[in-house]
Amino acid sequence: MNASSGPHDAYYCDIDRMPPTGYRLNRKTEASDEEYAAIAASDDLRWVTPDPGFSDEVFMWFDMIIEEAAVSVTGLNFTFEGYLNSGSDFQIWVYNAESSSPEQVGVDMYIPSGADAVMTRSIESDCQHYIDAGGRLIWGVYAETSSKRLNLDYASLVVSHTCPAPAPTPTPTCTQTP
Repeated sequence: MNASSGPHDAYYCDIDRMPPTGYRLNRKTEASDEEYAAIAASDDLRWVTPDPGFSDEVFMWFDMIIEEAAVSVTGLNFTFEGYLNSGSDFQIWVYNAESSSPEQVGVDMYIPSGADAVMTRSIESDCQHYIDAGGRLIWGVYAETSSKRLNLDYASLVVSHTCPAPAPTPTPTCTQTP
């Protein structure tokens, strides 16, 4: 994945507080090709964000296109691996396309500074509510402590879905002639 190819996009956001909408979103910058490469695998290569500045926090924003039909999606597993330059509570958020509002998924997780930790949160019902008509799902990771750089090693979304049933085999018909 790189900055110009899509269909998934990653952004560093400098925000005032959650949710990152309207006046609370100070800056939203798409990852460079090198930053996309850094977060593509859990390999200790990291996207190190800028310090968002005094009293601001980091929110990592991900736009992803879901190829499966929204009604067939049975599970969404969001994973973040990384840390802040000081210990912080982290949260995973997802945008509910049906209600037009962001929602926290699961509970906060405290991650100490200096070493990667893995945070996974899941949605296992009404998954179609989080996928818009164009197949886009928006989610992100919020670091609660202000004025610190985020060290992001890996981010992923795993989509579970039901497969369509195979088409029934036609029953052979016989024709008799008198």
